[in-house]
Amino acid sequence: MDADAIFVVQDSTSSKPTTPPGFAEMFNIPVYGIISKVDLRNLTYKKPQNI
Repeated sequence: MDADAIFVVQDSTSSKPTTPPGFAEMFNIPVYGIISKVDLRNLTYKKPQNI
């Protein structure tokens, strides 16, 4: 099975990343990030501590 791209989903309400640093570098195809739940009301964004 061949893929043309990889899509990684991150929940915007989570303060922990879903993938480790450098995850996309192991692939020879484009990797795209998708952030979910950005339209929630009363969403308070907190920057992750390790960034």
